[in-house]
Amino acid sequence: MAQRNIDLNFCSHGAALCKGGLVLSCNYYSKIMAELKESSLLIKDLKPNMKRVCVIFIVLEIGSPVRIKDGNEVRTVKVADRTGCINMSVWNEKGNLISPGDIIQLTQGNTTVRNGCLTLNVGRYGELVKTGEFCLLFSEQPDCSAYNENWVKLLDQLPSKKVQSEYSPKT
Repeated sequence: MAQRNIDLNFCSHGAALCKGGLVLSCNYYSKIMAELKESSLLIKDLKPNMKRVCVIFIVLEIGSPVRIKDGNEVRTVKVADRTGCINMSVWNEKGNLISPGDIIQLTQGNTTVRNGCLTLNVGRYGELVKTGEFCLLFSEQPDCSAYNENWVKLLDQLPSKKVQSEYSPKT
């Protein structure tokens, strides 16, 4: 493998800055990932109309892209963690960047109910960060995206504003 010289400038917290972007030290990266895991929700704890949710999951299946009237593309992606699975909507180029077996952290996601089925959404401000591959304990039961009449009843009782996750970062 060819080596190249890269000029690095180290920050006070251990990260190295280079022309191509930010390079994190292993210790600092591990610390960031541990903090993100602490603030993550489990799939079984997702409820309708949550916003700014953070979830770590493994990608099980990726549906074919569907082009909608305005020209955007949406894919349905089946994701799971150790507590269950859920369908996630991913828009446009973000859908091209993930593969089955990827372990991903979603930040700034949200949940919706459509036709009585709970769905996790990446949304406009959501970010997907690949944190690994294949090594994540998961369960496909319960299927949190299965039709649930209680979600429909709950939505009828809720005001129209979104529910914030107690684990989401406050802005």
